[in-house]
Amino acid sequence: MFAGINDAASIPPAVIEEMFNDHSEFTGIEFIPGNKRHGADAYFEDVVEYATLGGSSVI
Repeated sequence: MFAGINDAASIPPAVIEEMFNDHSEFTGIEFIPGNKRHGADAYFEDVVEYATLGGSSVI
C-alpha cells in the first residue's frame, strides 16, 4: 500500500510504525505494519473515513 511515486522501500519501517502509533493515539484504533487485516490497507481506509467526516472528528 505504501508503493507508488514514493516507493515503499524508500519509507523506513520506523516511519510507518510512527504514523500508525500517532493515528492510534488519536483514534484509539491500532494498526500493525505488515499485518494483512490490520495493516496499511485498514489504516488508509480509516484515514479516508475520518477525512470524509471533516478531517479531525473522532467517531
